[in-house]
Amino acid sequence: MDSVKIWNRIVEHYKANYSAKEEIIQKDWEQIFSAFGYNSFFGEIDSPRSIHIGSHQRTIPDIIIRGDDGDLFDVELKQYNLPFAIEFENQLKSYLDLLHISVGVLVCQKIYLYVYDFSKSKLKKIEIPFVEDNPDGIAFVELMKKGN
Repeated sequence: MDSVKIWNRIVEHYKANYSAKEEIIQKDWEQIFSAFGYNSFFGEIDSPRSIHIGSHQRTIPDIIIRGDDGDLFDVELKQYNLPFAIEFENQLKSYLDLLHISVGVLVCQKIYLYVYDFSKSKLKKIEIPFVEDNPDGIAFVELMKKGN
């Protein structure tokens, strides 16, 4: 399936599940990353991940996408009807720090794609609205496909 069709399907799911619970959105995004070429059977879609912090085992990131050389990016999911909140961004940044990942995705009313500069502890982000045929959405699909 080409990137335009995949993006428009993502927009359809967004509209159909606008008020859905996060668990439903989680399942959708696991399937979306399967459409991007990642396979949960081979551990490329790590969801949810349990991480040892101090003396406790704790589950944190919603989805970690893995490649042959380790973690590629972290995906944090919220309900689609929730507007962006700085707390969501701070949560993502803390996971990027903890896991030493430089790319993150936050999904709520829009998709926020982040690049994290560890040396400056600074995030750069791009906002991608859920709109059919959105060139930024199509580019997001291309960028996130396995092997890109």
